[in-house]
Amino acid sequence: TPTTMDICQESEEATFNLTSVDPIVSGGNGIVYWYLDPAATNLINNPSEFLSGSTTVYAVVDDNICASEPVEIELIVNLKPEGLPTILNLCGDENDEAVFDLISIEDDISAGNGSVDWYLEMELLNPIVFPGSFLSPTAIIYAVVFDGLCYADPIPIQLIVDPTPVAIPITITACDE
Repeated sequence: TPTTMDICQESEEATFNLTSVDPIVSGGNGIVYWYLDPAATNLINNPSEFLSGSTTVYAVVDDNICASEPVEIELIVNLKPEGLPTILNLCGDENDEAVFDLISIEDDISAGNGSVDWYLEMELLNPIVFPGSFLSPTAIIYAVVFDGLCYADPIPIQLIVDPTPVAIPITITACDE
């Protein structure tokens, strides 16, 4: 029987789907009723969309013959970590690419509050495997901060490759008087 349900959210309230744990709470036998109080008198009307902050709710299993004693289920809303969008500029090579050390800006992005994973796109399908030496043209990539409990939403990181100036060699000739 679960004793907690955790959700990561940007605010201190979240919508819990209590019915998602009905099969676990009931062991697959009976109907689960959800209550706000340990005496099981204040029924939760819509347990599939229960908006709440961190709190305790109570479940009763009824098999049409008997009803169980209420069991405590702790609902926990964990705040998602925040990440800071960042711009990183480097001078490029002849192909307008540069090797970025993304690891060097992780503390700036996470504010020191977690690890950072890197991705090529907002959908987080293609991880950047070598963030310490990432060859790229000008692009937007995405960082995700993980604080040990929750993942942040993708954070856009702008990589800008500045054109490297080209020095033109010249010959200076001076006449002797």
